[in-house]
Amino acid sequence: MPAQSAFQLLRYHLSPHVRKPSPNTTSSAISSSSLITKNVESTDNCDNPEMQKAHSLAEREAESQLPNLVKGDGEFETENGLRCDAKSIEDNARAACGLLISECIVIGKGRPSPVLLVETDSEMEESKLKREILRKTRHFHSRRYLHERITSVKMIVVVPRGTFPRSTKEDSDTIRKELEAKFKAELDRLYRLKCTMI
Repeated sequence: MPAQSAFQLLRYHLSPHVRKPSPNTTSSAISSSSLITKNVESTDNCDNPEMQKAHSLAEREAESQLPNLVKGDGEFETENGLRCDAKSIEDNARAACGLLISECIVIGKGRPSPVLLVETDSEMEESKLKREILRKTRHFHSRRYLHERITSVKMIVVVPRGTFPRSTKEDSDTIRKELEAKFKAELDRLYRLKCTMI
């Protein structure tokens, strides 16, 4: 069976929307579904690398559709209607700038591009700190979609220690919403400034 056909069958089987057959499902369709199940279960021991790859890709795609109800999905919609993966930006900033920042969060819902808010314990002068953060994260952002990139120190805001809510009961989306409201005036100023620079 061609790799693409196998991948399509696996995606169908692993999709959370087709776990149960509908009342109108024929016995032949159910039989086909059972055959798919057997094929999927056997791919773990399959020597065909294309089949194994298709199985792995289909599993990851199915898992990615499951919502994270505890921590929020870590994304928000930008001005052009496209999604911004804020969590990936935050994870990269923490990994690349661990000695410079103590915590960070990305906001910018409904805005042209994201803004990185950072708390720090560093004694480094603020303008130099922002340049260092930008330098350390530049490669990561060069590979993001245009609407997800932070390419200017203007889009990095250093906030006082303790600015971010510390409650574990709030998910990341709720925290972002609170910070969007808290820094609305600052965001308005930043985006006006950015527009005059373009």
